[in-house]
Amino acid sequence: MTNNDVYFVGSMIGKDDFSDEFIDKGKWQLGWFGQEDNGQYQRMLTLLNEVKVGDAVILKSTYTRSHDLPFENHDDKSVSVMKLKKLGHVKQNPHDGHSLVINWDSDFEPREWYFYTNRQAIWKVSNSDKVDDASQLIQFALNNINQDYDYFLNKSRLTFDDDKNSQTCYW
Repeated sequence: MTNNDVYFVGSMIGKDDFSDEFIDKGKWQLGWFGQEDNGQYQRMLTLLNEVKVGDAVILKSTYTRSHDLPFENHDDKSVSVMKLKKLGHVKQNPHDGHSLVINWDSDFEPREWYFYTNRQAIWKVSNSDKVDDASQLIQFALNNINQDYDYFLNKSRLTFDDDKNSQTCYW
């Protein structure tokens, strides 16, 4: 198990999906060009500045779904879904406030993760030695370990956590 942080990064800038461009050009961009005074940009910039060479980065998109799930959803609740599009490792953080140079893994197969997701442009997930939401997500993303749906389905706090610094979704 890795002790490093993993950064889940969005593929959208505004209303446009830049996944293909990011992958083709070996980069990732934060966006907010010309809007550097924006409070959300400033929060994301703090995380961007923490990213180090060698850190794992997962290109993601988030959405909800209530049907065609790999588990029973008797109440047809909307479930938070995060598509993991591409795994990469940081080659350079130029500290320009907007970009990372990424070596994208050509063998990574996109897949979906359910419940513990986040909609922010950069989501830093820290691994621990205990079995928890974060460690399961990292094992799923980096080591292709199957998600334990029952673990999340049986959690008592299946809620949407929307404080200033987090937009982590469960149901």
